[in-house]
Amino acid sequence: MARRTKIVLVFCLLIMIFSVGTLGGVLYWINREGSELSLQVSARARAQAQEAASARAQALSDKTTDLRAQLLSFMLTEEKTGDFLTSVETVGRNSGVSLSTDALEVKKQEGLFDTLSVRFSLSGTEGGVLKMLEQLENIPYHSTIQAITIATTKETGARATVEMQVTLLK
Repeated sequence: MARRTKIVLVFCLLIMIFSVGTLGGVLYWINREGSELSLQVSARARAQAQEAASARAQALSDKTTDLRAQLLSFMLTEEKTGDFLTSVETVGRNSGVSLSTDALEVKKQEGLFDTLSVRFSLSGTEGGVLKMLEQLENIPYHSTIQAITIATTKETGARATVEMQVTLLK
């Protein structure tokens, strides 16, 4: 081979080695930049998912505001306990029944609710006492009647003792 051909061949080999090295460097740079962009896309997707979940939760909260307010109206609070007792006594008077509160106790519990235990004594006509018992069963609060004792005599009319529990919102 001629000397000039050898020089051209060496020069071409050097250019080829340089080109392969440059190609390797560019591929490495593309891979590194791609990894960084992939991490940024993942972070952006997580942020968008959190924003969407937050928006859905806010929309649900806004949508159920009236329902939650209505539900809370069925929950008695400690501040409203006096109003509750007054309304029960008013219903008793309107039913023609003498009503007295014999026991009142707030039982502390874990969580969001406590329990108000109350015992009423009723006396009056049999119809009035039964009407009052029906009113107590249908009070607009989350409550349960634990026990009812009724005694009826011709001389004194009807007497009843009612033990009930009402859920208190803390």
